[in-house]
Amino acid sequence: MNEVAAKALFDAEMPALLSLAKLRGWEVQAAAYPLVDVTFASTERMPLRVQMHAPDWNDTPPSIALLLPSGEPCPTDKLPRHPMFNQSAHHVTGKPFVCSIGSKEYHTHPNHLNDPWDNHRGKSKNNLPGLITQIWNGWDKAPKTT
Repeated sequence: MNEVAAKALFDAEMPALLSLAKLRGWEVQAAAYPLVDVTFASTERMPLRVQMHAPDWNDTPPSIALLLPSGEPCPTDKLPRHPMFNQSAHHVTGKPFVCSIGSKEYHTHPNHLNDPWDNHRGKSKNNLPGLITQIWNGWDKAPKTT
């Protein structure tokens, strides 16, 4: 995909994402091509910052980094205890990762090479607002911690 098309698709999804962020109380650090960077916070859970980098949207899924609110990589002991958040080191990044459809790290993991992004892209829940919502739901369903 060329960059102009990727940016146009990305930009078209930002109003819905920003609307969800306002509704759900996400703190938005960035929402401009090719980066979505939001923090989920609650009085009952450890905050989690999620950074989605999508320069080839939607030919390829975004790479998703799990961060502390400060922007540093989230250590495994601070990750939500939910199956979506794989605490093992990804073979490419060496960091914990989102192990869910729509994450570049999922689709490039040896266990999921038989589940290509092309099987999922274009579905409404797999647009950028949908992907960030799925991550938020995983964070929200994790056991409560403070």
